[in-house]
Amino acid sequence: FRKGKEDHFWIQSVDIGEIKQFVIEHDNSGFGSAWYLDRIVVEVQETKVKTIFPCNKWLDKHEGDRQIVRTLLPGTIYVLSITTGTESGAGTDANIFVKLRGLKGNSEEIKLKKSTNHKNKFKTGKTDIFYLGQPDLGDITSISLRSNDKGSGADWLVDKIEVVNETTKVTTKAKCNFWIGRKKILEQEFNLT
Repeated sequence: FRKGKEDHFWIQSVDIGEIKQFVIEHDNSGFGSAWYLDRIVVEVQETKVKTIFPCNKWLDKHEGDRQIVRTLLPGTIYVLSITTGTESGAGTDANIFVKLRGLKGNSEEIKLKKSTNHKNKFKTGKTDIFYLGQPDLGDITSISLRSNDKGSGADWLVDKIEVVNETTKVTTKAKCNFWIGRKKILEQEFNLT
């Protein structure tokens, strides 16, 4: 259960049918027991059917909402690609947060912590990819980006956004060409088509 790592477990069981929820907890004992759980993926080996249980929360008595038990419901993975513009100073060192709005619901605000393809995210001319496990929000119709406006070069030129619903394979996107942080506009919503 190390930061940024995936752990795999094989469990032999009788067929229990469709998994409708997943309850996970820990006893909060030991040094460094705080655990941020991104998601759980259950795959039935015989059928290769995968069920995703997004969490995106801490299991800890001192972090977040201070809960150490989570009841997770099935969801989906949204692949978010954000391209930073190519103008001088387009990249940012600020923390960036996102809210997804879909046909079936909206996400909570999510901090974009780790790009899957770049160590230093949101650099000039680069596209960063994030895998976001969420309850089934349906296909994404809009996205809100927010900056905390911290760090040197906090202004950020968002060139384009693309979101793929991994369940339906539907892709929605927007051409943005919008500065977040300039003129103190720290949050912007973009409609996706």
